[in-house]
Formats: sequence, structure tokens, C-alpha cells
Amino acid sequence: ANTGKSSFINKLIDHNKLTTSSSKSNNKGTKIDKSVAQSTVSNLPGTTLDFLKIRLSNGVTVIDTPGLINEGQLTTLLTTNELKKVIPSKQINAITLRVEEGKTVLIGGIASITLVEGRPFYFTFFISNEIKLHPTDSLKAESFLEKHIGELIYPPDSLERLKELGPPTYHEFSIEGESWKKSTTDIVISGLGWITITGPGIAKVKVGVPKQTSVSTRPALLPYEATYTTAKFTGGRILKKSKKPGAAGSNSYGWR
Repeated sequence: ANTGKSSFINKLIDHNKLTTSSSKSNNKGTKIDKSVAQSTVSNLPGTTLDFLKIRLSNGVTVIDTPGLINEGQLTTLLTTNELKKVIPSKQINAITLRVEEGKTVLIGGIASITLVEGRPFYFTFFISNEIKLHPTDSLKAESFLEKHIGELIYPPDSLERLKELGPPTYHEFSIEGESWKKSTTDIVISGLGWITITGPGIAKVKVGVPKQTSVSTRPALLPYEATYTTAKFTGGRILKKSKKPGAAGSNSYGWR
């Protein structure tokens, strides 16, 4: 699990260096001792390949370890190039779309979400900015994906790679909404991100993911985001129609 273990240890090392150097300098200035090695960090999982012992100047030894493999995470099925798109390397720009009954939003070629039954709802996507989304009719979703994978929709980057991931497994949920301003539920796709459902009434939702990928629900972490992140699909682009108070301006996204 890529949880930031190595980054935490590096911060601990820096703090120890600064504290020790400050003590030795007897208040004559602080120079950080760079003789202690640090852990290699990356936003991609699997960077730490073995146990790494690091001895601090105060005599304490810390050990950086590889993360545990979560078999339910989508990331365990992806290539390095796909991971670079799926794992965020910068702040996520949440996007909210109004989804009607019988419509599907393709989340790249690695997942999909469909409003099977219910009045229109707002779906807010908290995923990497590098993943291309596309709304379409649920009856056309499969054929559209096969035709445009790797071009208008990615990851993955090719039809061959899409077939390697295999046919999707579907998970169905019945979400009870509260209002247009506050969401009640997140649908979490392990290793990818989550979708927040906003709107009153019952929404019957179907999520398609590669086999063995975990999909679950939880109370909404950010229940008010739909108000500020609503977007419109037009001319092959997504344009946000509103913004948070104090924001510099609305953002546009290349979203085909």
C-alpha cells in the first residue's frame, strides 16, 4: 500500500538531523548533517523493494519496508504507464456531471458507472486528472470503448491491453439521496478513487471494474462538492460552470 511510509521516515530523518546539528552547534547556527541516507520516494507503489535500515545520529534505527499488497486494489492489475495516469501526482480537480437514467460515464477504459434507475443525479468524480472520462448511452458504452480506447479514452492505451484486463465485473448499489446540495454516499473503487452521489430520492447505480477490484460505499467525505464542481460537456471539453468562493476562476479541462 502506497501510504507514505518512506516520506514519513525522510521527514523524521530531517528532523533528527536538524535537532542534532542544532545541539552540536551550541546555538552558533544550524547545519543539517547530510551523511544519513534517506528512503527513495515515489507516487507509484512498489518503490521500496526491500527492508531498509537507517540509523539515526541519536542511536535509534528505523526500518523502511515494502508495503503490503492489497489484492482488492485496481493498481495491482496495472502497468507502470497506467499507474502514472491512475495515481495522482498533483491535486485532484473534482468534476461533477449530471447523469440521467440509462446513461454511463466511462472512467477511462478501466471502470464505468451507470445510473440504472432513478431521477437525474449529480456524480462527482474524485480521480486522477490524467484519466479521461466520457458520458454515453449505456447501450453504446461497450462498442464506443472498443472503438476509441487509447485515443479518446485512456488508460489503458490499446484494445489489446483492454482485453488483457478482461471483461468487467459489475457491482450494483441502491443509494438513498438527501438533497441537491448535500450528498450522503461515496462509491469507492479501491486504487482508483471515488464517486460521490448527490440528489434526492433513490439512485440505482451499477459500477463496472476489472475482476477482483474492490468496490464499496461509505458516508460522503466531501458532501458539498457538487455545488462547486458542476461541469458541462460541450465540444469535446468539460467546462466547470461554478466555483468555490475565493477561487481565482473556473477551470476548463480537456475532456473528450
